[in-house]
Amino acid sequence: MPMLTRTSLVALRKFSTSSARAGGWQQRSVPGSNLPFSIENRFALYLKGALFFGSGMAVPFIATRHQLLKR
Repeated sequence: MPMLTRTSLVALRKFSTSSARAGGWQQRSVPGSNLPFSIENRFALYLKGALFFGSGMAVPFIATRHQLLKR
């Protein structure tokens, strides 16, 4: 491998790791600040959770009913 290629690869690796390290990401110490959804409204959170988990739980039963009624 030519010396110039190796040097440029090393420089690129050092730049990418240093730019990722200084990326401006700041962790706030507020509970729930790292979640992709809001936990402020508990009723809406409950409805969204029930819909998400309930739909996943209902799929096998709906598929079984469909197969049993199919002729």
